[in-house]
Amino acid sequence: MANFKTHLLVASTLSGVAAVSVVSTQTDNIEAAWRYYLLGVIGGLLPDVDSDNSIPTQVLFTFLGLTAAFWVLLQLYWEYRWFYLLAIWLVVFAIIKFVVFEAFARLTVHRGSFHSLLAVVFFGLATVNVSYFGFIYPAFDAWMHGFFVALGYFIHLCLDELFSVDLMNNRLKRSFGTAVKPFSIRYWPASTIMLAATCALYWYSPGLVLNRQLAGTVEAFQDSLFSFANATISSLTALRIAVLSSAANW
Repeated sequence: MANFKTHLLVASTLSGVAAVSVVSTQTDNIEAAWRYYLLGVIGGLLPDVDSDNSIPTQVLFTFLGLTAAFWVLLQLYWEYRWFYLLAIWLVVFAIIKFVVFEAFARLTVHRGSFHSLLAVVFFGLATVNVSYFGFIYPAFDAWMHGFFVALGYFIHLCLDELFSVDLMNNRLKRSFGTAVKPFSIRYWPASTIMLAATCALYWYSPGLVLNRQLAGTVEAFQDSLFSFANATISSLTALRIAVLSSAANW
């Protein structure tokens, strides 16, 4: 599979290109393009949250722990003295950083349900709902946020598949086919939960009313995404057939 630096580099490059494309259509401003770019990079690192020792996992749970601790601190700021608040802050942070992380690590397996096309849709829709209901962004911005997270996520999966092919020895590594899959059959309970959550997120996601210019932009992005997905899947299939044929002849 590709390493952290490769995922970061490719996700940053392609997300930057996509964000610049948004600006070139004059449907958004520079500040929004920066948001899209950063979300694309985050999406490009998200699939590895199921790897217990990965950098994205450590950063994610540290961030969640700090966010939860400060949120609780602000809610209780006027009710307790500072040393009680400090103790509460430490307890909340420790619960998220260690207890919740340990539970998450036990329930997830690397290259399981998080490495699937279902996860791409799940995290994209989750971003849409968090942006719209949590951060009160307009529906169009929320959907663009979700699109860029899904785009980065999909790029990560494609990189993992490409790095599963050993071109020098004409062979496929054992990890080939474990990233770009519709869902995880082996870990079907997790896939079932994710599917149910995805359906719920889609049900509650905001409607999108577009004028002609915005509709053209979204349609162009959809065409680009589908073309990229079809080209990637076709290339991976052809590459797999070529490697298998070469190995058989060898």
